[in-house]
Amino acid sequence: MKRLFLSIFTIAAGVSIYASEPWTVERCMQYASEHSHTVRQQQFALDDSRAIKTQAIGAFLPSVYGSTSVQINFGRAINPETNTYTDISTLYNGYGLQASLTVFDGLQRYNQLRMAKANVAMGRSGIMAEKDDVALKVYKAYMDLAYCLGAIDHTSKKRDESLALLHQTEVMAEVGQKSDADVAQMRATL
Repeated sequence: MKRLFLSIFTIAAGVSIYASEPWTVERCMQYASEHSHTVRQQQFALDDSRAIKTQAIGAFLPSVYGSTSVQINFGRAINPETNTYTDISTLYNGYGLQASLTVFDGLQRYNQLRMAKANVAMGRSGIMAEKDDVALKVYKAYMDLAYCLGAIDHTSKKRDESLALLHQTEVMAEVGQKSDADVAQMRATL
């Protein structure tokens, strides 16, 4: 029965799996939960939450900005020192550095960090919940398959019993112990 489930799982998933032995339902559940697209989406959401948490931690650090500027004049220009025309090339450059640190922002950064930590924890829980959900779906599919196979087996046995009973009723009707109505009833039951 497990072999049949594996082949149906392989057909349904569209994945060819070559194993030396048939997989158990536990192995199928584990494989499905590890390779599920919804689990991967939850993992990507968790990665985003971790990046937001890192940004929230970085908001506590000071901000530093740097800049440079360069200006080159050539040809005829005004000399800024003597305010006369000159024909030489001049090079002006400037450098800037600025740092800032927020002292108090109404606990906004602190609350953003707390929210980011909560989102990371919820992301972890979401991954576990999605893995459990996928494993449960695989197990339910396995149980549905096992039930259907059992129902087919039970129906086949009942059909065989009805065939044997019909044959017995037909023989008894030939001997005269049963009527044609009994034979018709057994055919209808079959």
